[in-house]
Amino acid sequence: MKRVLKVEVLSGLLMAAAAPLWPCGARELPLTILYSFCGRDDGGNPLAICCQGQDGSLYGTTYGGGADGTGALFKLDSNRTLTAIYPRVAVVARGRTGEFVGVVFGDKKNRGWIFRLTGDGGAKVLSSFGDIEHAGSPASGLIQGADGCWYGLAAAVGVGGPRTLDSVYRVTTNGAVSFLHNFKGYERGSPSGELLQAADGKLYGVVADGGKGGKGMVFSLTTNGAFGTVYAFTGGADGGKPGGPLVQGTGGCLYGTAYRGASQQSTVFRLTLQGRLDTVHSFAAGAHLNPGLAVGVGGHLYGTTAEGGKKGCGSVFRLSEAGAYRLLHSFKLETEGGDPRGSLLVGRDHYLYGAATAGGVNSEGTIFRIKEP
Repeated sequence: MKRVLKVEVLSGLLMAAAAPLWPCGARELPLTILYSFCGRDDGGNPLAICCQGQDGSLYGTTYGGGADGTGALFKLDSNRTLTAIYPRVAVVARGRTGEFVGVVFGDKKNRGWIFRLTGDGGAKVLSSFGDIEHAGSPASGLIQGADGCWYGLAAAVGVGGPRTLDSVYRVTTNGAVSFLHNFKGYERGSPSGELLQAADGKLYGVVADGGKGGKGMVFSLTTNGAFGTVYAFTGGADGGKPGGPLVQGTGGCLYGTAYRGASQQSTVFRLTLQGRLDTVHSFAAGAHLNPGLAVGVGGHLYGTTAEGGKKGCGSVFRLSEAGAYRLLHSFKLETEGGDPRGSLLVGRDHYLYGAATAGGVNSEGTIFRIKEP
């Protein structure tokens, strides 16, 4: 039976488009299944492929299965052997010197923590959010800045008790955590998705319900803490509830996803760093575009939809920066999995790697790859 994960930051869409299409009749591309989850110690219902190691291994996370049923951070090597390396729903990023640093998301018992993978296959806790005054719970994975520090988003949690805040935080190489910016007033409202450090050195991110109209906003932040609103959504033709992470195209513009209208039609938008927004592609209602695009060779944008495609089980697509759309693959639930989640990962071999949350031969989800066309 297909499970449905209710995580707003990973919700999605696709199907039909208002932008010009690729050549009529373009064939879909084959998709290779690298691993089918069993729902036991290996985990089940994968959420995303987070990063790739120097040896080509893939690191990702599941929300089901695992040693105690609370999900697992896993490693899949080039021989397609999967190892569960951390028994929690966690995301990890690879630093420039090869280290892996990640976050464990909070639950009813704790607010989450930051860790580093060790060479012996274990993990060392660097900081616990429960020990940091006013810290919320991780709302995204981490990115490494040009200064070597790690940056992430935290969201306020719970009611009553110690006051927690929506914030951008910084983690030094020795694990010390400090707040770079606390969202306040109209800025607050569901920060989500990893941050992006653009070519200008600033950090960019989204707050799904922030902005003066409460329809969402894109913000910028210097590593010295200077905050600015790049764009506030109106909920009209520009849509609202933007999802992160953002990506920067070859022309320097930012690209992201949003929703529009009562039917929650999904869109891909282009945003200049000066704050001009254009919708470059619109999907049919019900396709559920997943927030988070990937930039491939030639500046093409790649993404997935949780539903849509020819079989209604999800799809992989490509967009040009101008919005020309091509359907690359429609999922077959029983054999390939379906309901893909998270951003695609562009590998060094120019394959796109991703995770399908449901289906597959064991009905617990799959890891797949597809060649960039």
